[in-house]
Amino acid sequence: MKTITTLFLFVSLAAFAQTKVGTVDSDYLLASMPELKEVQTSIETYGGELDSQFKEMATNYQTKVTEFQSLTDTISDADKKGKQDVIMGIEQDIQKFRQNSQQLIQIRRDELMRPLYTKLGTAIDAVAKQKGYTQVLTLGNGVAYFDPSQDITQAVADNLKITLKQ
Repeated sequence: MKTITTLFLFVSLAAFAQTKVGTVDSDYLLASMPELKEVQTSIETYGGELDSQFKEMATNYQTKVTEFQSLTDTISDADKKGKQDVIMGIEQDIQKFRQNSQQLIQIRRDELMRPLYTKLGTAIDAVAKQKGYTQVLTLGNGVAYFDPSQDITQAVADNLKITLKQ
């Protein structure tokens, strides 16, 4: 029994001695990447395009409603029903567009951010391997304590050739 306890203690200490854990503030690094400004500009432009499409749909809707209201007394019931169906179709399209536009923006953001995350991940991997870290934790995700001497954020910024924003 004593031999098993001693063996377990030895294996535990050996495993602990081989683990080197670092931390990195990936959000801080992303915010400091010059490419982020391009991503933000592209997302704003795309949002503006969606907004223009929405305004065009709203204008078309308003035109159809105004037209319908002006013709209500002079057209047949069948024509009224047809115009009401068109107006309701436009209303449904507007509602779908509202629902989908936020998802479309999120999809575009994800597409544009993916290369930045890949670049950051590659830099973190390179620094972790170079400095002999077996694990790197991202700050801001529930890390209760970290030793600042184990923070590789600046080393990753150097690897990316970016200046961290203050």
